[in-house]
Amino acid sequence: MSETLGIDLTLTDDPDQQNEVFLNAFNSGEGAIFDQLYRDDAVSNLT
Repeated sequence: MSETLGIDLTLTDDPDQQNEVFLNAFNSGEGAIFDQLYRDDAVSNLT
C-alpha cells in the first residue's frame, strides 16, 4: 500500500476502489498527492 498524508494511493483492477483512491487524492487539495496516481510520462487534461 502506498500512503501519503493518510490517503491510500493503492490502485487495483477494481474500478470502485480506483475511483475512491482518485476522489480521495483529488479532494485532498494537494497536487503532489494527485500527481502520484500517474506515471511520469502521463498527460492530464485537468487544470
